[in-house]
Amino acid sequence: MSVLAHVFERAGLATTLVALVYRHAEGQKPPRAIWVPYWYGRTFGAPNNPALQTRVLRAALDLLGRPTGLVLETYEEEPPPTADPETWSPSWYIEPVEDTVSDAELVNRFRYDLAALAPLHAEATRAHGWSTFGLVGRSLEELGEIFVSYLLEGPTDNIPKRERAFVIKHGSQDLTDAFSQTAAHRSGDAPFAIRRWYWTQSSFGLVMRRLGEVLHDDPDAKTRFAADGLFVPREWNM
Repeated sequence: MSVLAHVFERAGLATTLVALVYRHAEGQKPPRAIWVPYWYGRTFGAPNNPALQTRVLRAALDLLGRPTGLVLETYEEEPPPTADPETWSPSWYIEPVEDTVSDAELVNRFRYDLAALAPLHAEATRAHGWSTFGLVGRSLEELGEIFVSYLLEGPTDNIPKRERAFVIKHGSQDLTDAFSQTAAHRSGDAPFAIRRWYWTQSSFGLVMRRLGEVLHDDPDAKTRFAADGLFVPREWNM
């Protein structure tokens, strides 16, 4: 959308947009945009809340009065939570991890939690009849071993260099989506509580956060760009 905005502006049309990924918008420098801290697929906030959705829309339209350039505002209002993010936890057995855990211990927990998640996600997929998981065409187990390998050993020859950034970025999104769909299916629709728990207490989120640090110095520029804030929400970057 940011690229299209530049095309329309060059044709003489004023544009404004609502961005879900801050780093994308920041890098593509749309003429005018607001970033919202909302779940993927909920650009204007939670469903059945027309008052909030109207406020987001008005905030975006208000930017049309600003001169063109990089106008990137942050929309601060969180939608009313469907669960308390401070107390929510998954309804299946999965223990939180501490940030101080060693990489070796983290890897063991990650593999254990991933093995438990896989059948639960398959169950959620059957119940819903769909899933957003599958962007990179690898199973949860395969993705897990890729992430473990990168965390413990750094880049390997298992993934061709030209595919590395794609697999890291979208593989992380696949894992996030699998956890989120499973949690929503078993514990109810609570996207912000789910997101907070995933990134701050789960082995999955901690692996991704540490992987972001490891790949920050990757020799491949595209991989560095993917790792530097693209697949970990900026509020939970290490």
